Amino acid sequence: MWQRRGQPRRIAAAGTDKRVTVFGALDYRAGRLRTMMADRGCGDRFLRFLWQVARAFPTDQLVLVIDNASYHKTAAVRSWLADHADRITVLWLPPYSPQLNRIERVRRFVKSKLTGHQFGNDRPSLIHCANSLFHDVQARFDAASYPHLTLGRNLCRSA
Repeated sequence: MWQRRGQPRRIAAAGTDKRVTVFGALDYRAGRLRTMMADRGCGDRFLRFLWQVARAFPTDQLVLVIDNASYHKTAAVRSWLADHADRITVLWLPPYSPQLNRIERVRRFVKSKLTGHQFGNDRPSLIHCANSLFHDVQARFDAASYPHLTLGRNLCRSA
């Protein structure tokens, strides 16, 4: 758009972007996701998610693949991981390597289904739809053929 120097035009916008942090864990055996949404990514909320994962699999030996987000490395998180080291093994990914993290593929898959506000243009609708998609996605990376990511059904149409 053209404008005269010193006379900026105001352009109406839909509003400000707001973030929602999604913590996620993938059960490779079942191909199911466990997610938790939070208003922001921080150590306290990540600890809450770790507790949820530990309670969901109370007797299993778990392997957590964790990237280098700053809240993954807080003293409280490291202490919790050390306290549960008998049951939980942590594999730390190298910095700047999202291609090694399978959950990033799932996140991209779900995000591609949410683009364009086709399921609602307000935050509660999008959060509801994202929760539905995360609940419904099947992630079978051990499958011999594509697609590795599928949806059992798409609940977003009713959101």
